[in-house]
Amino acid sequence: MMKDIKKQFAQAEENWDLEKLYTDLAKAKGKNLTRVEKLHLCGLLCGLSSG
Repeated sequence: MMKDIKKQFAQAEENWDLEKLYTDLAKAKGKNLTRVEKLHLCGLLCGLSSG
């Protein structure tokens, strides 16, 4: 399942430094992003709707 998700969000990985983005957002949040938050973020970066 995770391979399918990675394939779906390949565009986000190609266009963004996701690890740096996760780190920066974690600093702003005060704790690490959850797996679900990372998935939502990748979806948003790929132009998908959150609703």
